[in-house]
Amino acid sequence: MKKWAWLALPFICLIGTAGAEIELINPTDKLVTFDEIVMLQGSVSPPAEVRIEGVVFRPQPNGVFACGLVLNPGKNLVLVGRGEEEKKLRLLHLVTYPDIEITYDGKKHWARGQIVYLSSLKVIEGYPDGNFYPANPVTRGEFATWLARVKKLPVPVLTGDVFFDVPKEHWRAPYVKAVVEAGYMPPYSKEMFGIDDPISRSEAADLAVKTEGLGIVSKIIPLFRDVPQEELVAAPIYAAKEKGLVIGVSAEMPIYDPNRAITRAEAATLISRFGSAQESIRYLSDFEKGYTNDKLCGLNVAPAIVNFTAAPRE
Repeated sequence: MKKWAWLALPFICLIGTAGAEIELINPTDKLVTFDEIVMLQGSVSPPAEVRIEGVVFRPQPNGVFACGLVLNPGKNLVLVGRGEEEKKLRLLHLVTYPDIEITYDGKKHWARGQIVYLSSLKVIEGYPDGNFYPANPVTRGEFATWLARVKKLPVPVLTGDVFFDVPKEHWRAPYVKAVVEAGYMPPYSKEMFGIDDPISRSEAADLAVKTEGLGIVSKIIPLFRDVPQEELVAAPIYAAKEKGLVIGVSAEMPIYDPNRAITRAEAATLISRFGSAQESIRYLSDFEKGYTNDKLCGLNVAPAIVNFTAAPRE
């Protein structure tokens, strides 16, 4: 997959300390990239030691220094300096998937933006093979996990099985327990949650209305041919439609398709419209906030011996 980034003109920063000047050539400040590793390149004149995130680097005789930056999803801060002077580089690493970047008729997947932002925020996740599979039906376990993350629910430490089909060893078990205790997703019974069962589009609308604390519309205007107002599922669907959480499945025909399983792409788009998700997306896109020392990225440098022991001692 070809990765891309929003590029800017080379950013040059001069830091004067005790007669030495540091020139940073790459990466640029406020860089947005899909690459997990980017190269930090610069030079110091005259040649002198520089600090990169607290690690001392000795440049080459000509003053050139470089190292790899291992980026975490989301915001990453890089600190480069010498003496008391320090320069901050802000890098935003967005997460995508090969099957999301495939183009059809010159266009990428319709939900690419929502999937990229929620993945970068660690709200949703792909499959172990690195793909997202947007057309696959979303399961109750997946939806529970995404709900717990986007609502930032406290994840409990489990001491026993959550349900018969959700043992405590299952990695989604804490999220399932969190959404059940919050009243967002009711289980089938005291014993069963249905962790691997798909969720229908009508169920997803109902869960969205409950999760966002929305009231039911007082007067239903039947906008979808396949959702008559007398149906039990009509009220939450039209409440979600009124608040802009859901839309129909066709631009040509007013159809909602309530009984079809909601896909992973549709579920990601629905969750991206939650108030907490919108707030998180705005925060992620803001280069003036959140670039603190806890967002330092990793350094990819040559291994060095920092300590050793001998056995036996003599």
